[in-house]
Amino acid sequence: MDPSLHLRPATDVDAASIAALLSKTFYSDGWLSYCIPLIQIAVYTDLYLRMQTSFPSTYQCWVAEKKVRLADQWCGSRPLSQSSSQYAIVGTVELALKPLAGAPEFPFPFPYPTFKVPQPPVAYISNLAVATSHRHQGIAQALLHRCERQVRDWNRSMVYLHVQSSNYSALSLYRKLGHRETSDNAGALSLQRTLLAKPVQAIADT
Repeated sequence: MDPSLHLRPATDVDAASIAALLSKTFYSDGWLSYCIPLIQIAVYTDLYLRMQTSFPSTYQCWVAEKKVRLADQWCGSRPLSQSSSQYAIVGTVELALKPLAGAPEFPFPFPYPTFKVPQPPVAYISNLAVATSHRHQGIAQALLHRCERQVRDWNRSMVYLHVQSSNYSALSLYRKLGHRETSDNAGALSLQRTLLAKPVQAIADT
């Protein structure tokens, strides 16, 4: 791993910087790019709430920080004046124990409600993002490996994540790191995104 790269747990002080990075990563294309300021507020609110109400035993968020030149003061995240030393946030990821979306449903005749089969929580990775100017430097891989170590600490044997089916570069990275396609009973939504799973026992500590 790049010696100038530093991974650490995120705090609520980082929420605004992480929200800015997530908004630029996932909503910078098409007409949604005009709505980034509003999207960023919504992402910040949602993220800050998770940080305040979640327990470390079921939720973790990490950031990747890297030394940057003074000219790179925003670096896809917060200005250096607000970051630790000469570091700026260039990547982030979240990991939680949660049921997978798309649980099987069993409809009953009216007026009885539809019954959803309770799903056990699994280790689930979400919101993996790296600043555009710092991609292809092993940051995403380092964040994913950090998640896998936490999954083992939680005594879980598998880790799951979703990726957009059209995001071929991300799919290629995940497959290279040992993630494989599996089904998630998500119906039409499964046409837009792919569920990947990986046994964490196969990964050695690094």
